[in-house]
Amino acid sequence: MDALMNLPKPVNNLASLQVFHDRLESHMRALQSLGKSSDTYCAMLTPMVLGKLPTDLRKQFTRDHNSGEWTIQDVMACILKEIHVLEVGQYSNGFTKDAHSTAAFFHTTVGKPVGQREKREPLCTYCKGSHTANQCTVVKDHQQRTSIVKGAGLCFNCLAHHRVSQCTSCGRCKQCNQKHHTSLCPPPIAPANNPQPLPPSIPNNPQPPSAPVANHTQSVHPPAPPTSTTGTFTTVTRPQPSFELAHSACLLKTAIATVSAGPFSTEGNILLDEGAQCSFISQDLADRLCLKATHTEQVSLSSFGNPVSAARLLQVSTILIHTQEQSPIPISDLVVPKLAAPLQNSMRMEITKLPYLKGLQLAHPVTEDDDFEITVLLGADYYWTFVQDQVVRGNGPTAVKSHLGYLLSGPLLQPSAAVNLIHVNFTACDDLSLDTFWKAESSGISPNTMDSDDNFLKGYMQSKIKRQPDGALTLKFPWKEDHPSLPSNFSICAKSTRSLAQRLAKTPELLRVYGQIIADQECKGFIEKVNNFNTKQTHYIPHRAVRKDSATTPVLIVYDCSCKQSSHHPSLNDCLHVGPPFLNHPCAILLHFRLYTYGFSADIEKAFLHVQLDESDRDYTRFLWLSNPEDPNSAFQP
Repeated sequence: MDALMNLPKPVNNLASLQVFHDRLESHMRALQSLGKSSDTYCAMLTPMVLGKLPTDLRKQFTRDHNSGEWTIQDVMACILKEIHVLEVGQYSNGFTKDAHSTAAFFHTTVGKPVGQREKREPLCTYCKGSHTANQCTVVKDHQQRTSIVKGAGLCFNCLAHHRVSQCTSCGRCKQCNQKHHTSLCPPPIAPANNPQPLPPSIPNNPQPPSAPVANHTQSVHPPAPPTSTTGTFTTVTRPQPSFELAHSACLLKTAIATVSAGPFSTEGNILLDEGAQCSFISQDLADRLCLKATHTEQVSLSSFGNPVSAARLLQVSTILIHTQEQSPIPISDLVVPKLAAPLQNSMRMEITKLPYLKGLQLAHPVTEDDDFEITVLLGADYYWTFVQDQVVRGNGPTAVKSHLGYLLSGPLLQPSAAVNLIHVNFTACDDLSLDTFWKAESSGISPNTMDSDDNFLKGYMQSKIKRQPDGALTLKFPWKEDHPSLPSNFSICAKSTRSLAQRLAKTPELLRVYGQIIADQECKGFIEKVNNFNTKQTHYIPHRAVRKDSATTPVLIVYDCSCKQSSHHPSLNDCLHVGPPFLNHPCAILLHFRLYTYGFSADIEKAFLHVQLDESDRDYTRFLWLSNPEDPNSAFQP
């Protein structure tokens, strides 16, 4: 039902209606497979689907539908009929091919057959000859063509008698793909004929005349030696690539945060803009949050480059934006159908490698999405409510601290192109063995002979694991070098813990045992209470109860270190090295067990919990529990 409620609104064209109809039918079939009949939700779903359709389609459907009562099957039948009509209008040769033709068009007009249409002779805009403007050979000068268009007051995009701002044509220049007519495209500027020669390379060994030279950016695999030769190569590389400003890629102050209204919450894509006097929210996000307008307000909207302001009556609603400190900030915003075109997402993994940004928790996490759809725009009325004073500058975008995390803005850096020259020399080899042949064949495929897991484990045991005077072991987490910043996970952990307590409360004995296990672990020093909720770097871990068929331990506490605040944020496991496995092979255990007459099995009680975590990493393993274990609705104690 959530998927049905969140279906995007279609527009009046063939592709959009087909997608809308297919998704609607797919979700209804899924409900039917779960045993939910359409009669149970038809009264709620039918007006919702009708409300998502464009206005002209609703009018057309009402004219075609005789009865005043609608069912969801009637609505789907009307949508399918409209799709068939649009398909006929798009592919039939008996009708004129107009963009976005509606059902009303096909019901009230009939196209002429192709043989009866009037043929118009093309008329050149520049010389008035019987040819198109693109084929004109009389007026060739770009400046002269521009003067003719200006003098006649024609549109620079379609050469019709209207302004460019009023042009509805979707055509673009066929040469440069810009917003002007192809005949008005300026001639290209010829580049200067002075290519920079590459610096001469000096190999370590003398180069035979027949040695091949390849321009390559990766390592060269030695070929399989069908004859008695082996490959040796010398690499001459240009200096390390330098970084230069890429003004085509510029970051704006964007963030991803949890937005809520009443019992509903979702992720919002936020743009902080001081140039806007008011704050706005998209209609799509307002529908997902089921926002109700508090009042209406008349505002005057003007866009960039447009001197005319348009007065519009917009609905005003209130939302809560959750900060990293977990204290939501109320925002009063105006609801508009769409805020802006999707931005190109430039938050790539290369940004986290900038040295001056390491360790900063970014407001817009690094993602691999191509586009960034803005759903909330925070204007100057709330800008300084979120933005703080600390600024971090470096050779790249500037980071500004805010309650949502560090906001990045400014031009990006991208490495300049580098060329690697690899010179390959071949020498004779008298000793050719089968082992050498297989090594050449598997070059670049077979794993490295050095066991990286053993080296990592050896270094980790020497530097991160310490034994205390009382014999206890203390260790640090094996953090990855370039791991992203961990979010706090407070909101999702609080929701999970509250849900867990309410489920356990249905069986009071389980709730009492669960609370007793946590109390026993605190008494033995396995866990400790935290008095400060808000610190700079914290990470909360949800936990759940796993029932066991045991008289002594009926329930087991399991911590979920793979929990993510959202798909854009990392989990604790994502930031740590996995390490090699230490489990013995079951076959070896069974064989050793058969060597002797008697077998013994032993277990160290709470062995894992006896290993202490270093104090510098303890804030990343916080969890929540009830201050009163007997009351599932009591306040949380970290």
